[in-house]
Formats: sequence, C-alpha cells, structure tokens
Amino acid sequence: MHTPANPQEILALSRNFMECRVLLTGAELDIFTHLAQPAASAELAEREGWQVRALTVLLDALSAIGLLLKEDGRYRTEPVLLPFLRSDTPRSVLPMVRHAATIWKNWSNLTRIVAETGGVEGRAGSFEDPEDQKAFIGAMHVVGRARIAEAGLTDRVTIAAGDFHTDPLPPGHDLALLSAIIHMNSPEENRDLYRKTFSALVPGGRIVIRDHVMTPDRIAPGSGALFAVNMLVATPGGGTYTFEEIKAGLEAAGFENVRLIQAEDRMMGLVEAFRPE
Repeated sequence: MHTPANPQEILALSRNFMECRVLLTGAELDIFTHLAQPAASAELAEREGWQVRALTVLLDALSAIGLLLKEDGRYRTEPVLLPFLRSDTPRSVLPMVRHAATIWKNWSNLTRIVAETGGVEGRAGSFEDPEDQKAFIGAMHVVGRARIAEAGLTDRVTIAAGDFHTDPLPPGHDLALLSAIIHMNSPEENRDLYRKTFSALVPGGRIVIRDHVMTPDRIAPGSGALFAVNMLVATPGGGTYTFEEIKAGLEAAGFENVRLIQAEDRMMGLVEAFRPE
C-alpha cells in the first residue's frame, strides 16, 4: 500500500470517502436504472417524490465522477456502464454496491467500538435490516436455486438447509470447500466448524479454505488487514487469520498435512488439509 508522502496526500486520503458516498446513495436510490433514459432532475424528483434541489446536487456529482452524462439539463446513465449499474440486468454489480452501503453504516461505528464497546453484539453474518440482508445475499451471489438452475446444474447439486453454527453437516464427502467463511467466525467458532467438517468427510477427504491468509505480522496482505476492520465492526468475533492460526485450528480438529497452496492478495489465499485415512 502507498504511504502518504506529504500533508496534501494525507488530506486527500481523508476525503476519499466523498466519491464513494455519492455512488452508494446513487445505488440505494437506484438512480442508474431510473436514468437509463434521459430525464431532467425536476422530472425524476416529481416522479419519485424526492427533493429536487438535493437530487440535482447528487446528479451533478454523479456526472462529475463519470457515472452519469449531463446534456442540456438532462441526465442519463453513462451508456457503457449501464449493464453494470442497472438493477435489472444479469451483469449488474448493484447488489455488491448496496452491500457496500451496509458496510458504510457498520464502519461508521469504528471509533465507538474501539474506544467504548470493543465489538458488536449478535451472531456473525446476521442482519437486522432485511434490505441489508438482501444486499449481502446478492453481493455474495448466493441466490441459490436460481443461479444453479441458470447454470443447468439442478441435477448435480443438492441444497441442504441448515445453520452451520448449530447443525451438523451432511456426511460422506471427499471434499469440503469453506469459501470466504472463516473470517465471519471467532477462532472458537472456526474450531467447531473444522470439527464438523472433519466429521462430514470420508477418510482421506480434503478440506480447502479460501480466505484472506495473513502474514505473521498481520499487516499483509493489506486488503486482509482492512477486512479485519470490516469484521470488527460487523461481527462479534470475526477477523482475518494467519496461516499458523488456521493450521493450528485444523490440526486441533484432527486434520493433517496442512499446507498453504496459494498465497494471494484480496481473499484468494488457499489452505488445504486432509482427514487421515
């Protein structure tokens, strides 16, 4: 990550939220779908019951950062971005953007959490606001049967309902993939999950974990260090873990031959281990 070299860069860093907030509000109001066809600010405000002055300021800002085009007092979504910003297209990234709005709300509590409470209440991955939950599901591409059907895999995939915090996992498998799961959990919750996964595998079965895998000093990859903050403000015990921590948890559950098979930035680290024969 870049280290600010002077006061101007520090101040610029402090203002980085501005373009982000404009985009998030545009996504929450579905501005880009509304403006798939050109409209004046007053027209859109009247149609949706919004405040015209405030809407005009927002639309001008979205135009300034390149997400909208403004021509002769009318606005429309930048055509090249329309497939990604409309809410009704298969390539839309709006669910992920709207989930980022949920993250914004959580991160607004960071100072209070560090100075006063030390964490959040409730279970990891729970959402009180149904819209936040909907955004999360869309962002994670976990709309289950619809996506499986679209891929033509309904005859090859069996969905098992349950809560891995409380329910056993279906047994008899030779591979278990924990993909972007362990960061939601505390170390104790992960040990329980590893034990359940161990029981779900046949002898010789393999577990693969995809997640941030941190270096021992916990500051690299940088994306993982920032994601640990996201888990601090969103879950009661989640975080990002070093390979040594993941290895210790897997071995405590009975796994062997634990190794890091891919060290990557973002959330693409891979750790594998095996249930003994």
